[in-house]
Amino acid sequence: MALAPKNNFIFSFFFSILSKVLKASYIKKKDMNQEKIMAIAEIERVARELEENLQLIEMQIEELTAFNNSLEFLMKSKDKEMLSSIGKMVYIKTAIEDKKRLFIDVGAGVVVKKTPEETIEIVKEQILRLQEARVQISSQLEIYRGKLQEFIEEIRREN
Repeated sequence: MALAPKNNFIFSFFFSILSKVLKASYIKKKDMNQEKIMAIAEIERVARELEENLQLIEMQIEELTAFNNSLEFLMKSKDKEMLSSIGKMVYIKTAIEDKKRLFIDVGAGVVVKKTPEETIEIVKEQILRLQEARVQISSQLEIYRGKLQEFIEEIRREN
């Protein structure tokens, strides 16, 4: 199950507080186990990295979904003019001469022609791949949550 964006903050907060408590608990012990402290710190580092990746994926999904909606709107629209971005939140009114050909920048200065339908299909595939990545990262976060829970149980048993 994928974590919703607002749950990421809670999950991050959980990791942060929990790791501080665990570190403090180990520091108080006379026979402090450095290996466990390092493991907790590593779990926290990896979890934060995964959360950052998850947030980037969420942003990309939102952007691609908005782009897809714009393409679908363009295809259905009867308008002959539109506002086109020229960058930095600046737009220019342009005439729509041909809705059947889009020019897609694929990188390295290479531009290819695609139909709106082909472009929509590509965007949907990208969204699907990102959603799959989101599920995988969420699963990894759950694994790290489980590892942290194991450390908590171990600390409880030792105390």
